[in-house]
Amino acid sequence: EPWPDDLRGMAPSRFDHCLLYGDDLDGTVKLFIDILGFNLTEQIVADGGKLQIAAFLACSNKAHDVAFIRQPVKNRLHHASFQLGNWNEVLRAADIISKRKVPLDLGPTRHG
Repeated sequence: EPWPDDLRGMAPSRFDHCLLYGDDLDGTVKLFIDILGFNLTEQIVADGGKLQIAAFLACSNKAHDVAFIRQPVKNRLHHASFQLGNWNEVLRAADIISKRKVPLDLGPTRHG
């Protein structure tokens, strides 16, 4: 069967990064830097540098491990990235997500 109903579980070899939305960017960035030891690697600012719109933070040698975007809607996940063993595992993961009716704006992609 091309799309069996009993597909369960993905087996990522590692977590890569995620991007989250929220309304308390300042507090979140402060927590990740001051308490969790992350480093600010990139940011997007507005108002002549007075307002931080997005923050990209790392605790590894990657460009970022977690990123946050200031948005009035609280507690939203934009995306999470995991490393899978091969393209067939990526397609299987996409099938599992689709079968569970998880809303997606965009399917599997490759980016930084």
